[in-house]
Amino acid sequence: MAEEDASAGPELGGAERFHLLVDAVEEYAIFMLDPSGDVASWNSGAARIKGYRADEILGRNFSVFYPAADVAAGKPARELTAATEHGYFRDEGWRVRKDGTMFWANVVITAIHDAHGLLAGFAKVTRDDTDRKAAELAAKDAIFDALEANASKDRFLSRMSHELRTPLNAILGFGQLLQMDDLAPASRDSVDHIVGAGGHLLALVDDVLDIARMESGEIRLSLEPVRVVDVAEEVVGMLEPLADRHHVPIIVGDIGRDIHVRADRQRLTQVLLNLLSNAIKFSRDDAGGVRLEASVDPDARLRVTVADNGVGIAPEDLGRLFQPFERLAAEQAEVEGTGLGLAVSKSLMVAMGGEIGVDSESNRGSTFWITLPSTDPDDGALPVSLTVQPAAGTHPTAAKTVLYIEDNLSNVRLLERVLGQRPTVTLIVATLGSAGIDAALQHLPDLILLDLHLPDMTGADVLERLRNEPATVATPIVIVTADATPGTAKRLRNLGATDVLTKPFNIQHLLHLVDGSVAGSADAEHRPPAADHDRAPAVDSYITGFVHDVNNSLGVILNYATMLSHMIDDAVAKADLLAISQAADTATKHVRTLLENARQHAREVDRSITRQW
Repeated sequence: MAEEDASAGPELGGAERFHLLVDAVEEYAIFMLDPSGDVASWNSGAARIKGYRADEILGRNFSVFYPAADVAAGKPARELTAATEHGYFRDEGWRVRKDGTMFWANVVITAIHDAHGLLAGFAKVTRDDTDRKAAELAAKDAIFDALEANASKDRFLSRMSHELRTPLNAILGFGQLLQMDDLAPASRDSVDHIVGAGGHLLALVDDVLDIARMESGEIRLSLEPVRVVDVAEEVVGMLEPLADRHHVPIIVGDIGRDIHVRADRQRLTQVLLNLLSNAIKFSRDDAGGVRLEASVDPDARLRVTVADNGVGIAPEDLGRLFQPFERLAAEQAEVEGTGLGLAVSKSLMVAMGGEIGVDSESNRGSTFWITLPSTDPDDGALPVSLTVQPAAGTHPTAAKTVLYIEDNLSNVRLLERVLGQRPTVTLIVATLGSAGIDAALQHLPDLILLDLHLPDMTGADVLERLRNEPATVATPIVIVTADATPGTAKRLRNLGATDVLTKPFNIQHLLHLVDGSVAGSADAEHRPPAADHDRAPAVDSYITGFVHDVNNSLGVILNYATMLSHMIDDAVAKADLLAISQAADTATKHVRTLLENARQHAREVDRSITRQW
């Protein structure tokens, strides 16, 4: 037995086993510093992560791992001081390898004391989190691209609508004058095509501006009790001439005369007009007409249905139905429209707290439906300004998390309603300051909304704690308070608040804070090399669809105007046609110039972002 023990060699002591274990760890850089910060030990993980062999780094100050700007600002020395005072220090930030490349480091420095309580040095553990940081920055870049693309799109559409309305005034004005002349049937038909194309173009401009306004929060809604039967009767009356032309009767089913919903009357009328007019256009004149009905479900929500007996919609096309410029079977059926009506209707229904959808089968017709919460007719109006989530497919969105530290449940419910406008946002609520700190460190939210008056500690204390934690030192923290004094706001910003939101807060401002919470990064100057990934184009399919429809309409106008100029001998009519042709030509040039400007802006934005990378 003794021989066996001797053959096994001397038994390792606890300290030796620990040093062997530490040296074998390759995922973490684990090393010791002396009291002045010079490297005193070095493991294999440190060699792998930082690139130095032990003989190259032992005895050198650990500040060699920090970017020059951090060294000049005294950051390494501050970290040792903080570790000495508090026992340990945590940090995340950029560090430098031997070859000069940067990596994102998660660092813990622990002060080590001897048996007499004197500082003996520091233990330093570093993890390379570059991949995680790169993923975060890529997500932030994607959101920045999306916001920039949306802003570029809005500028383009606004300019385009302004530039088109002036020539449209001439096209429609002179076109209507020609309709009043005594023309041959063939010539009159051509003039009707000109006026029809101009009207289509005007509707296109109005619809696309509607969407742009909703996406930028510029549409104001007055949510008030609306008697549904009144809106239904108004819509049916407006569409009876269209139904007569298509030989499609409108059948109105049971609609309770005392049903009220909370909605904006004008916008609800707009939605029902769109659904019912589509049903009329797509119905077959021998299939029994279209049917409008309404009922209240067990959850006290009104459901309005509009059913047709038309061509229906294939299952694979249903997901594209509410996207801008998606007309699906409309072109084959020769049904006129802008391809924007359903996208506008969806945005309006979301803004009013409702839903919209469709049940359909190919060759079996379609039933479009909307739902809205029913309400008491005596409820007061609620004017609001809402930003509507863009329709699916208009630009990429990214999920994000908002932490709300607030003990007032009414305020919590209000924020839940507001963030209902942002389906990709996850809301986390903490009613105590301590719970909010734990939630922030656990979930690492993109934005923290912080009340000042909490049951267990002040919001200022929570803010200070979070700013001293490496994981939340750069997280946007917005104070929500009823104290509107400039002195309070200044004090909170000095403590590290990103912004101060005064109660009652502006919903639009709050949504902008949520949308922009991860759009920028304080780490832009030290970004790692960017991986190849698809960037959001500033001139996207939304604009392409708009320009395609505009050019088609202008082409129709120019073709018919040119043809008519050879058919008509009347000098006045020829002058009118010349004015129409010149206006259409001017509009075409405006479209071409504005599109090229938008593309040039997109290239400049892309070059600017590439330089940052």
